[in-house]
Amino acid sequence: MNRRILPWWAASAALLVIVSGTAFAQSVGEPSSFTITVKQGSQVIAHKDVTVGPGKDLPDIKTTYQDGDPESFVQLISSTSPGMPSPVILKLVSEPTPDMTTYRLLHFYIDVPLDMTHIDLPGVTSLFNPNNPDQIDVSVTNMQFSNAVGAQPQLENSPYFYTSFMRDHAGMFYNLPQSNPYNFDGHTVYDIQVPATAYLDSDASRYTFASTAGVSSSWTWGKIPHPVIGPPPTKVHNGMAYVNPYVPGYVYELGLAVAFTYVPVPEPATAGLLLLGIVLIRRRR
Repeated sequence: MNRRILPWWAASAALLVIVSGTAFAQSVGEPSSFTITVKQGSQVIAHKDVTVGPGKDLPDIKTTYQDGDPESFVQLISSTSPGMPSPVILKLVSEPTPDMTTYRLLHFYIDVPLDMTHIDLPGVTSLFNPNNPDQIDVSVTNMQFSNAVGAQPQLENSPYFYTSFMRDHAGMFYNLPQSNPYNFDGHTVYDIQVPATAYLDSDASRYTFASTAGVSSSWTWGKIPHPVIGPPPTKVHNGMAYVNPYVPGYVYELGLAVAFTYVPVPEPATAGLLLLGIVLIRRRR
């Protein structure tokens, strides 16, 4: 089984910001720093201040196809942390529009590898407790960008904005509640992800998204269901059919996406004037 941790998903987008009848766009720079917190119920799994850029925690946030070498990763917790004999790492990928002016898309990949030299192999402990039915929250706070502009974190309310996924011990995608069905968009197993429509609907019992715009912006992907042990366990897709996971409830990777658009004045009234359209196109990362 191929255990490469990165699926196919990339994006292109168009943004229209209308203020007093005037259309304009401004770039959102590369991220420079943020704090990430991962929780399952009341249990804090990871909490870390992360810096981005040359000589910092994440010096390379471009994919291999963008700059010819793999993106970097940072350790969120070590294998010596209480109750966690496997490390937890974070990869971050930044993707702007081709003209660098309309929006920025960030992909967060939270993995539990075997060790720090074998990051493509699953660790001995699941990222989330398979016996705990509590939902998962991932919060990013104090996100700042290199050009110090105000930014609005947001999702596009579309089934084609692939917002989150989980993968099992063998690297297969879980068939999570409200995820797109197999081959939904003609890209086989990589379609089995939870779209933004699940996060932005009126159901507040699972999949929620809340954000605050500004020069220092924050957001939370909230109430993400965990594929706990059944009966029956949530199935995974092996490329041919849905099957029971080899290790039921085990999560090797959680992937999340968010988009940013420029806001000249980080106020709710201004943020409400944003229009964002995103079309996702899969590619090998």
